[in-house]
Amino acid sequence: MKKLLTTLALSACFGMVQAQNPLILRQPAINPDGTKIAFSFQGDIWTVPALGGKATRLTIHEAYESNPIFSADGKQIAFNGQRFGENDLFSIPTDGGASKRLTFHSVADNLSSWHANGQLFFTTNREFKQIERPQEIYSISANGGTEKRVLDALGYDPSISPDGK
Repeated sequence: MKKLLTTLALSACFGMVQAQNPLILRQPAINPDGTKIAFSFQGDIWTVPALGGKATRLTIHEAYESNPIFSADGKQIAFNGQRFGENDLFSIPTDGGASKRLTFHSVADNLSSWHANGQLFFTTNREFKQIERPQEIYSISANGGTEKRVLDALGYDPSISPDGK
């Protein structure tokens, strides 16, 4: 309930701020305890306290970075980055630091969700390049390693149920 109220309050605040000073804050994500928001702005990943304050830029790169998602413990943020052409998955500590590249394939990997078990789920067109949507569903450990195809079926924007089944 606290997260819902915080999200509603932030939506209202962002709406008022945008009406006065039109900023393009994209793809906001709130951390698990509801105290911090990550978002994409001008192609980089930023965080800001949920109650307001100064935003902190986590990434500084000429490539476009987007779609931040917090880990279950709130210590890491995964995001998409086009640093090497197509979207790859990256992670960075919530308080800043060096980002880590997680995927290395030559097609776009689009981050969808981060499960509590440490697996990042994403969509891609690795085997079925002729099909734009729906896409193949893959997962990779937040620590990196080899990605694996999760389903034989195609889909888009996967999310794991809370019980993990």
